[in-house]
Amino acid sequence: FDDVLRDSADILAMTGFTALVLWVFFSVLLYFSERDNHDEEVASYYRTIPHAMWVTLLNLAGESPLSNYTVVGKVATGIIGLFASGLFGIPIGVLGAGFEELVEEEDDDNQEEEEGGGQQTDGKYFGTGQEHACFCFVNGEGSKIASLFELLSHSLCLITVVIGIVQTVPGWENFLGSIEWIAVIFFTIEYALRLYGAPSDPDFGGEHVDSHTARICFVISFFSFVDLLGIAPFYFALAFPNSWIAANDF
Repeated sequence: FDDVLRDSADILAMTGFTALVLWVFFSVLLYFSERDNHDEEVASYYRTIPHAMWVTLLNLAGESPLSNYTVVGKVATGIIGLFASGLFGIPIGVLGAGFEELVEEEDDDNQEEEEGGGQQTDGKYFGTGQEHACFCFVNGEGSKIASLFELLSHSLCLITVVIGIVQTVPGWENFLGSIEWIAVIFFTIEYALRLYGAPSDPDFGGEHVDSHTARICFVISFFSFVDLLGIAPFYFALAFPNSWIAANDF
């Protein structure tokens, strides 16, 4: 995913800048056209430009929570509706094309490895034997236990998402709370193994990359950040039980 983002950075940056300009422009336009609207509810959403930016952002995302606009406001929101599809369709199309290209490159690489024997036919790998074993284990390679570990990881991801959704229902706030504890402990162990095995990961390690540098590269990577977002709030809530995170984490 981070490779696709990096390859498409220029187009995404240009699209993001255009979106920002349009967001500010239409927010200012609607602020001037709707702040004195005869409908007090509509006028309350446009009493300042920051307030207008919130509703305008919803309009740009394809939502239209308000309808009783002035003539100028109706024209502006109509134009926003036309811009929304194109503006948000560009990043989706770019990312989709990027993933398709990445899959095709991987298929070509796999075919070349099968025909040429690959880079691992001589048993060569980066890092120490223990680091390579950890890398293979968390990626489900080398043994049935490793495959089961990977399957359990994916299953716990799905289960915790479902639990989080169910816990938003009144009366179900503590639904399967013990599973969350088990999942956090499991993902903490998995993260530690990935960190230790980072020097053997081709994305972070290499023949001329030392173990510390490889682990630093792993820690600052996109997927490491996602993993930390999944487990860090749990420990933060335990350390600071009166914090906002603690009030919204359990």
